Amino acid sequence: MDALIDAYRKKPKRTMQFIAPIPIVIILYVLHTFLPSFTSAGAITIVHFNLVMAVVTLDLMLCNMASKPFMALNPALLLLVVPLVAFFGFKVEP
Repeated sequence: MDALIDAYRKKPKRTMQFIAPIPIVIILYVLHTFLPSFTSAGAITIVHFNLVMAVVTLDLMLCNMASKPFMALNPALLLLVVPLVAFFGFKVEP
């Protein structure tokens, strides 16, 4: 936690960019609890979220080690939006 506080003091905008995917995933997880598939296939939903967080973590590691640019709105986060759009937007039932 101390390293995070020190990073925030030195470069607050950059630190928030690295932390941004976490609240996004939490909000999407809460929205997924309203889907019928959450109650019938909750384990698959959790694995789905874990895989997306693994991709975000990999991108963060590549940013740190290989100076690859890091995007707060990672394309992998779109994988979490697809079920929500299908159910609420297009009324697709499981």
